[in-house]
Amino acid sequence: MHSFFSGFLKTRLFTLTCLLFSLMVISACGGTDATNIPTGPTGALSMKVSIASTTTALSFVKPSTLKIIVGSGSQQKITTAATSDQAGSTIITDIPVGASIPVITEAMDASGIIIYRGSTTANFEAGATTVVNLTLWRVHDMLTFFPINQGDIRQYANRTEKVVGRVIFNGTEAWEFQSTGSDYSSASGTYQTYTNSDYFVIGQDSIKIMGSIHDSSTVLTVLDPPISIPRFLQVGQVFTTSHRALNYSAPSGTTVCPTTTPQTQSPASTITIESRIEVAGLEPLTTSTGLIFAETLKMSFSTGPDGKVGYPSTFNFAQGIGMVREESRDSDSTTTRIDLLKGALINGLQFGSISGTTPPPPTTSTTDIWVDAAASAGGNGSSTSPFNTLGPAIDAVNATTSSAVQIKLVNRSAPLTLDNPRTILSSLSIEGGYAAAGDTAPGSGSSFRTAIDLSGTPFALSAFICNNGVTLKNVSITGPGANLGSPLLEVRGGSMVINNCSFASFIAAVGCNPPAGTILSGHTLSNLEFIGCYEGMSFSSVSQMTISSCIFSNCVNPIILAGSENVSISSTNASASASTSSTTAGLLAGNCSSLTLSEMEFSGFRTGFTFNTVTDLMASNCILSNCSDSSLILQQCMNATVKRIKVLGYNGTALSSLNSSGTFSNVIIDSNDPSYSDYMRTGVLISGNTGVVELRNCMIHRATSGISITSAGPIIRNCIIDTCSTGINETDISASPSNLSYNIFHQASYQDMLAGPIIKNFYVTAEFAGISGTPLLAGNQVYSSSELPPAAITTNPTSGDYTLATGSPAINTGDPSINDRDSSVSDIGPYGGPEAW
Repeated sequence: MHSFFSGFLKTRLFTLTCLLFSLMVISACGGTDATNIPTGPTGALSMKVSIASTTTALSFVKPSTLKIIVGSGSQQKITTAATSDQAGSTIITDIPVGASIPVITEAMDASGIIIYRGSTTANFEAGATTVVNLTLWRVHDMLTFFPINQGDIRQYANRTEKVVGRVIFNGTEAWEFQSTGSDYSSASGTYQTYTNSDYFVIGQDSIKIMGSIHDSSTVLTVLDPPISIPRFLQVGQVFTTSHRALNYSAPSGTTVCPTTTPQTQSPASTITIESRIEVAGLEPLTTSTGLIFAETLKMSFSTGPDGKVGYPSTFNFAQGIGMVREESRDSDSTTTRIDLLKGALINGLQFGSISGTTPPPPTTSTTDIWVDAAASAGGNGSSTSPFNTLGPAIDAVNATTSSAVQIKLVNRSAPLTLDNPRTILSSLSIEGGYAAAGDTAPGSGSSFRTAIDLSGTPFALSAFICNNGVTLKNVSITGPGANLGSPLLEVRGGSMVINNCSFASFIAAVGCNPPAGTILSGHTLSNLEFIGCYEGMSFSSVSQMTISSCIFSNCVNPIILAGSENVSISSTNASASASTSSTTAGLLAGNCSSLTLSEMEFSGFRTGFTFNTVTDLMASNCILSNCSDSSLILQQCMNATVKRIKVLGYNGTALSSLNSSGTFSNVIIDSNDPSYSDYMRTGVLISGNTGVVELRNCMIHRATSGISITSAGPIIRNCIIDTCSTGINETDISASPSNLSYNIFHQASYQDMLAGPIIKNFYVTAEFAGISGTPLLAGNQVYSSSELPPAAITTNPTSGDYTLATGSPAINTGDPSINDRDSSVSDIGPYGGPEAW
């Protein structure tokens, strides 16, 4: 009798493997520590990390953040850092001494999901540096290899497996997997038919195996405690469990065991089971049933009673399909059994050869499918007999071959619901806001958004998986919470049109995740609200996308872009709550090109905008305020154009150009803090340039360092640096601007105290005003606070008015090669030049 628990437990898990890919460099820039202060002697760690990739077709996923955890408990030290795929290392200090100290390293993607992990132990001695070379292995989400949809069927050589749906097992809601088939009986010497069911609870972080009913419902097995398998496992990981199998027989006078309510009778037998699961790796698989899989996850499993290890079994899982091969040998048999998948029907999509039929989903003869929460159950989706939940409507879409079918939602005070996640094979179109079924047009505005409530049991998979595009209009969808369940909408093919919608309390609201090597083009998202979501929008491999008029409230990461091109974002505002501002990034973009931002306001995040390896960035007319760390970061970005940006009320660094090139013009930077020198604030950091970086017509007000330069070559002209402890801060004498001209330096604390060259000991000196020997240093003006009050340059900078004051020395004294919009010689500062505010 084949079941997960017939005889001894046989779980069907999936595994992962990776081989050496490339050394990762741990960038010291941006690294943070969460450290318990050591009270005794300490040592240091020199960490070198290598990332592993696969021997099969699985594409390498580039991490963006690395977390290194050293020690445990009160002596634990946690360090985070940015990463890139070049060789390198980092030094971590102040590690308490000790032997066999655990060292765990996790690499995360842009959305904070762990994608690689590695661990080891190390010895730390006082005053010594311990070198650790660690390989990180790919971490896989088990649920991607274990699809769960009501009605799914898998046919194997010896049995058929069906997902019955959600049921109550022993007092707990669980998914029922039912197997029917034949198995060899050593007692009778013949094959006998059976029907068994296994029960699973699918959570956000684990898969729990609850028990089984077998022998045609005459024997019930309850696992105590349930086996809780981590949802994310890595290559080489060994997972062991110990649990009791409580076997119950049908009560006296009956032939069937009750499965829904907790058992009150004593078990007929109890067996203590030890299980060992080893994640073996990834491998291609071609079955004798004619199925070819370029990549499967393989694991080995052994189990036995009372601490004894039983015969090992191996399982292969294909992504999106489930188990495709099992090789096992029962403890009472000397015969090895291999069972192969012949065919499957997964959420309406068929693989291989499958016999028999399943009940067809509801269908409608019209191109409009109506859903009304107030309708009676059993409708057919017509305007006169609407469905009353979303599930049957989407099933009807999957059942039709027409691409013109549209789901229309009636606006009611009671929300619509969805019983289970759905994968939509054709294009999905949902439009809410209709006053009644059969109306020709919906209402307009936020008051005509039809409510959809998904706040109940968190789904294990995305609620809507769209394989051929989606149109979503006039809906308001509420989820289970920012840290629960799975994403709401996941687009894997086609284009997106989403308008006049709101999304609240999702771990990820709207996302695009196409197959590797695929770019999805032609997307429009407008008039959207995101409230209390961990991620608002998360897009990978998209092109020709327009995002406009969106609002994000209390979202951890409002917008994430990866591997995308030709994306435009405008008229979009976002604010973070105090509880999430220390860990958030307002906009995070990596490996993108031709990204255009305009008319955006982001407030209260740890970092406002972060760009990593973005080519041809254009950002204009944006405001970043009250960021707790850096406000605008460009790392390895080429040909950036940043103009008319305000950075207000920041800590750390307002604008960072790291190994980047581009022009920053008419940027206004103000810490908004009268005690600006009490906290290390840098207006602009220029480091490691790979091309020309120019600051033009910018203003930096109230900073510890106006401009910090760690590499030679930037151009700085037509700028006002006002009320800064240090005007320009150089790390060494070679880190000098190639053109430093027509700037005004005002009220730098040390400028009247030093004499000498233009820049000396990191401070601008009064000698600036008298230099005339080279045109690259021409036209600079330096004023002390006694020579010129702040209001003589700009109108009222402490109140946010940075326009030039009447008679300001900045008027018409800029670089003569640059003109203002009225064709006069340019003014110095953000209200001068062709890009003036």
